[in-house]
Amino acid sequence: MKENTSWGNVADWYHSTVNDEDSYQARVILPNILRLLAPERGKKILDLACGQGYFSHALSARGASLIGVDIAPELVGLAKKHASHTEEFYVGHAHDLSKFDDGRFDAVLCVLAIQNIEKVTDVFKEVSRLLKQTGKFVIVLNHPSFRIPGQSSWIFDEKLKI
Repeated sequence: MKENTSWGNVADWYHSTVNDEDSYQARVILPNILRLLAPERGKKILDLACGQGYFSHALSARGASLIGVDIAPELVGLAKKHASHTEEFYVGHAHDLSKFDDGRFDAVLCVLAIQNIEKVTDVFKEVSRLLKQTGKFVIVLNHPSFRIPGQSSWIFDEKLKI
């Protein structure tokens, strides 16, 4: 991930926003991830660009073993603070997952982050290496039609009030 696209400097705000029971993450994304991944005891899932661990915690609560990786130490700290015994979290780049063995995961999840990752080709290579032969890679991203070039971003511009 590009250093300047890390959500670390807005970690507390992001944590409270995502954990709202009426958030887009709770109402739209999570139910579909649960449907697609069917987390259960014995499944090993990597939450790539895991942020504060919202999805990791939800999948772990249903029995899966989770590992989360994010570039922002502030978000990883929040994830660790709320982790169960079946979750591990690491600070790291999505394009370098060399600490994990080949074929280790049943699924890899990347929610609302792939568009912020600079070395995306390397990410796909790493995910391919880490997934079991029948593994799934689930990506959730914003459709580009909802981003206005030069007018929208992941950060609020105080000067321009956008």
